[in-house]
Amino acid sequence: LITTCPGINSLLLFALLAPTNCIEPVSRCVQEAANMTIQSVLARSGQTQFFDSSRLPEGAGLYIHRNVLNKADVKALAKACGVEIDKDSYHEMHVTGIYSKTAPTTTIVADLKNTGAFPVKWSIFGKDTKHLVLEVTSDKMVSRNELFVASGCKSDFASYKPHVTVVSPFKGDKSLLSRANKALAAIAVQPLLILGPEIFNELIE
Repeated sequence: LITTCPGINSLLLFALLAPTNCIEPVSRCVQEAANMTIQSVLARSGQTQFFDSSRLPEGAGLYIHRNVLNKADVKALAKACGVEIDKDSYHEMHVTGIYSKTAPTTTIVADLKNTGAFPVKWSIFGKDTKHLVLEVTSDKMVSRNELFVASGCKSDFASYKPHVTVVSPFKGDKSLLSRANKALAAIAVQPLLILGPEIFNELIE
């Protein structure tokens, strides 16, 4: 069963097992499968999701990210550090797994389980356009990035630094970093960022 995820232009290939209570007629099984939602497909297939790179348009790349599920906790942490998250960054809060202008050369099996990440420090990324970000640490995100690269994806950055963008563009005073990081270090119990399943998007520039 090949389907397109609504709203994100994702091309996904799902391995689907036929319903156990649907043996005959065959046409009924086909019709039932056609009416399944993505959620039910994942449930019936043991949450197995594949990215079929052969279905990408010529010249397209691949963008993989995970949404932050507990955005309110990140917002509270930012406030405690004197950082105000802008509305767009809050709405789209995520951690990028790979941003590759090159399509993978092998099939990638998506990780549909939630994972976690811990805050590390506030930083400013970007050259022409600056972005205020919260760098995080996550063994899972790092290992998945290594897998994406091994699968043929290529990043414009020399090293992978998982992070959450909180202000973009950032036009504030760089002295904010020192104050924010000092406040972050003083917080004894920092929140665990809960990251949702991987989301695959075709990347066309």
